[in-house]
Amino acid sequence: MPLGGHLQAKEKEKDPKPPAWRKTVETEPSEMGLSWGEAQAIAKDKTQWKRDIVTAPCPTGGNKD
Repeated sequence: MPLGGHLQAKEKEKDPKPPAWRKTVETEPSEMGLSWGEAQAIAKDKTQWKRDIVTAPCPTGGNKD
């Protein structure tokens, strides 16, 4: 095996892991300007949840790759 090919394989960068679900749940309410208590209250009211959360733009950019 040529030395150059071996180095190129080792230098390949791995894709970073996506954030864990728990981390996302903890950070997204604050990014939307909500306290944890406000987020819990909104989650209990389906109508408000759909209006404020589901239709809001994704703070992470909406990339679902």
